[in-house]
Amino acid sequence: MPYLTTVEQRAIEQGLQQERELILEAVDERFGEIPPSVSETINQIEDQDRLKATLRQVIRAVSMEEFQQSLNGGDGQESFGD
Repeated sequence: MPYLTTVEQRAIEQGLQQERELILEAVDERFGEIPPSVSETINQIEDQDRLKATLRQVIRAVSMEEFQQSLNGGDGQESFGD
């Protein structure tokens, strides 16, 4: 793994945080109030590919329950493997 400066590490973390915020906005817009467990799970994601997959699941899910299942790996459609 290449050496990253503190500035580069901060920039990466800011980008990930912006993606998390976008996902949370999408969840709120699509389903309304966000359960604390959902926001906690999303805020713990540190992999950009997993964040992108999570956003796709927000778009595809027909209910909050379906999204929560996909977020927890319960639907078999998207594997998030860290």
